[in-house]
Amino acid sequence: MKLFVDLSGGTTPPVRSDAIRRRVNLRAAFTLSASLCGLAAACISGQPVPEGPPPLSGVALNAAYVPNGGLLTGMQADGTPALWGSAADPAIAETRLFYDTLGNPAGEAFDTGDVDPTTGQPVGPHVTAPATLDDWKRVFGFPTPLPGEALQDFRDRTGVVVYYNRNELGLGRELACSKFADGHDAQGNVLEGSACYVANYGPGFRQEQVSLLAAMDGQTPRNTVCISYRPSLDPNYQVQFYVYNSSGKRQDWARLDTLGPRPHPQVCMTCHGGGYDSQKHLARNAHFLPLDPNVVLFVKGNGIPDGVTRAGQEERIRQINLLATGTPLTAVQSTMLAGLYGNSLPVAGTTATGDTTPAAWNTRSEDADFHQNVLRPYCLTCHLAGQRGLGDADVPAYQMFATPSAFDAVALESYICGSFSMPNAQPTSLGFWDTENNPGVDVAGTRFPAAADAFLARRGLNRATCNGLPQVAGCDRVSNPDSLCGGDVNGGAVCDTATDRCAPVTMPVQ
Repeated sequence: MKLFVDLSGGTTPPVRSDAIRRRVNLRAAFTLSASLCGLAAACISGQPVPEGPPPLSGVALNAAYVPNGGLLTGMQADGTPALWGSAADPAIAETRLFYDTLGNPAGEAFDTGDVDPTTGQPVGPHVTAPATLDDWKRVFGFPTPLPGEALQDFRDRTGVVVYYNRNELGLGRELACSKFADGHDAQGNVLEGSACYVANYGPGFRQEQVSLLAAMDGQTPRNTVCISYRPSLDPNYQVQFYVYNSSGKRQDWARLDTLGPRPHPQVCMTCHGGGYDSQKHLARNAHFLPLDPNVVLFVKGNGIPDGVTRAGQEERIRQINLLATGTPLTAVQSTMLAGLYGNSLPVAGTTATGDTTPAAWNTRSEDADFHQNVLRPYCLTCHLAGQRGLGDADVPAYQMFATPSAFDAVALESYICGSFSMPNAQPTSLGFWDTENNPGVDVAGTRFPAAADAFLARRGLNRATCNGLPQVAGCDRVSNPDSLCGGDVNGGAVCDTATDRCAPVTMPVQ
């Protein structure tokens, strides 16, 4: 079978089975030539920006949970956190309080297998969030496969979307949404809630070929993350999160990169916005994330089911985005969706091909290109959702994208090329800097090898001026280089000391 990766309708090169040859060809195609160095800041002494390993920062997904770099403590030999006893991170116990407080719309009792940390006795059945993914799907109104129904037939019937999340977690994904009854209002009317789940697939992070194929075939499952909008809950607390492991058991933590397990639900709010209310034991001011199909990857090719191509899933994506508008989105998320669908999102058959550039960014080509090619794929998904934390005032990180002047006025250099803490997700940060595995970025006629170079040029900087970049770039800088690449079942990559880059250890797609 020949598999192709399709990025929003552009030229679609075939996936190569020879990973080394692929890297060489991509490097040649994406190198910035001296003739394209139209902006002085894009070049060093008139020469192309030198290629080098992207930064492998130890700071990621920590925006909503700062201790220990956003990671859980009390790790066991197998790389998972201790769940009981004195070695367990206190955040694990808080997660159980969160799940118990959240409960479920059906008010069902579930036996999660938890043990009381003080008595050591089984907790037993109690009203809490569903104990398994199957229970969660049933409680939240998701359909089940018919007897003997093939996977793709089920997906076609129920509106499941399959894609590769290139600029966020770097995994293959299966996305589905549903509506459910969530109690009654004061007049006795049924309240209708919304829920979505994303099942992640792939042997490791940032391995688009095998991960996309795994998602298409429903193989190599990782964790599944879920979100619900429950109008029966108090205002500002109506959007909540769940995580289930690869076997479908409810989990008290999530691993979303090579750095290690993180506390739930705080890790979700790093991108979905809001903050964790430890007094009410619930997420506050969080939001759904609409799906922009222009910044993710789909498959196409000979023998590929139409139901996993972009064209075959366009209407499903529209319906999922329409469902999201029934949840408390931020104003800029709603504006983005309106632009994406040309103000026709409710109209069946409308495709996501509209312009999402805000009017304030659309007066100069430099600003419009920068917004679309740098901010849109690497920054906006999370920042547009992160309107508020625990308080009700807009946070600066939400406001600064309103206009070019507001954006340029914020001193972001220390985050981008100082601490390398933004983009905050590890796969996103790697893609932001990577010159090997993306086609470069165009801004007003100037081609940059990566989004990071376009960002730095706007600030009058380049990679040579980034404080500490050589010290955090590349994997061959610690005693255990593979640890920076996640060279285990959770990461699927090891450090290639010859290139100083993380390299997949899985077999290429044939």
